[in-house]
Amino acid sequence: MKTKIFIGVELLQAEWKKGDECCILQRIMRIAWILFTIITMSKAYGGQCKYLPKAKIDSALKIIEQIKGEIPIVDHYCESCLDANPKPIVIDRVEVSPFQVKGYAGIKINGSSIDLAYTYVGGENLAQMVGCKTQNISKFLL
Repeated sequence: MKTKIFIGVELLQAEWKKGDECCILQRIMRIAWILFTIITMSKAYGGQCKYLPKAKIDSALKIIEQIKGEIPIVDHYCESCLDANPKPIVIDRVEVSPFQVKGYAGIKINGSSIDLAYTYVGGENLAQMVGCKTQNISKFLL
């Protein structure tokens, strides 16, 4: 007897005989694991603009340094995380942190790494200001 099992877009065909149950279960478990991984990884957009080429990091650093003299605050806001409101970060110190890949770096504010995609300067998204492509990120805080 031939059995067809549908899982997502995958069609598994198997001859249903004694001993084949484990083979089918292994395929089902493998597909379930792959689907779980894809769903889990796609939920978070984290790290979109955390590490960038040094030139873009230098541009971001200049923007942050310019506002440091006026009002030393940037806002952290993550729409996809369902943040209710932006969280202000008072800047005490800013530093460039090197990344494992040569020519790339990140920015630390007060010793914590930031993702430029979730950082706003004067209400404008810092990542978009330096040319980093983002997904599901507003250009301006409303």
